[in-house]
Amino acid sequence: MEKEVESEIPAVASDREDSESRELTEKPQEDTAEDEEPEDTGFECSRAYFTRLFCNLNIYNQAFILFALVMTYILVGGAIFLAFELPAETKRNEAITAANETYIRAFNNIVDQLVNFTNLTEEEAMALVRRVAQSAIDASNNQPTNNWEYGSAIFFATTVITTIGYGSIAPETDGGRGFFIPYALVGIPLTLIFLGFLGQVLNKGVDRATRCLRRRVTFDWGQILVVFTIGLVSFIFIPAIIFAIIDDWTYFEAVYFTFVSLTTVGFGDFVPTAPKTFRGLYRFSLICWLFLGLAFIALIIAQTQERIENVRESVKKCRKCIKRTGGKLMLRKKNKESSKDNEKTEETEVEKE
Repeated sequence: MEKEVESEIPAVASDREDSESRELTEKPQEDTAEDEEPEDTGFECSRAYFTRLFCNLNIYNQAFILFALVMTYILVGGAIFLAFELPAETKRNEAITAANETYIRAFNNIVDQLVNFTNLTEEEAMALVRRVAQSAIDASNNQPTNNWEYGSAIFFATTVITTIGYGSIAPETDGGRGFFIPYALVGIPLTLIFLGFLGQVLNKGVDRATRCLRRRVTFDWGQILVVFTIGLVSFIFIPAIIFAIIDDWTYFEAVYFTFVSLTTVGFGDFVPTAPKTFRGLYRFSLICWLFLGLAFIALIIAQTQERIENVRESVKKCRKCIKRTGGKLMLRKKNKESSKDNEKTEETEVEKE
């Protein structure tokens, strides 16, 4: 029996050693499996590299890079919209021109018949036919258009990604309408990011200006009022003078157009027309004005929200102070009105609370 027990004890010990060795060998495998991370793909590595590179730049360089990216996006988008819409507009204009030539021939035949078979003179017959034809033309409004050229396509792309959408021109082909959807889906967020960075640049300029104004304007809302006034003059009242001169509007109409544009309402009842002499410069200046004005509107909204949050925080602090001190003051008033015997007990209660 003793021999059997002795033989069993080493067997049990050996089994324990085998199980412990298995556990020791299995645990490192689990740890190594947990420690193993999926290998980064080339795209993720390049994305991380460009992200670090972009974040290491200062705010001005970041805004400039985004500006170049947005401008490239507008130029490429305008070219693609033009490629879709210009051939269709050309065909439509050719059809309208052919119809107008047919109309002119018919017009001359009618005039000849009226002269030959009536007592009307040639001038009277032409005047009669012209009145009838003009009324038909006004009713159909069938005139050739020149909406799609590269400058107008760039302007259209700008109104798309800024969500203004005047509605003066719009894609009429299936290709243009199909391209519009992904173009807007990518361009609108890109523009919002760019306007955010541009607003930060303007915010730095505002902070520098307010440092000089703090000696004269000591409260925050006064600083916002000063900045808002400067923005109204810079982006609404002064540009309205230029629009009124170039587009032959009244000054009130020009102010109305600037406000409708910068609030991205874009009714389309007033649309700027580029002069032929400096058309490219005018449209480029218009695009820059839109982006700067939209960034200023975003800046004003952000500054106002920040001040409102400060007011909320101050109100919360005042409420806490009222809860801490106001109750004690009320108890003191009651203590003065109560008898002298109750004063000691109430003070002890207050101290306990």
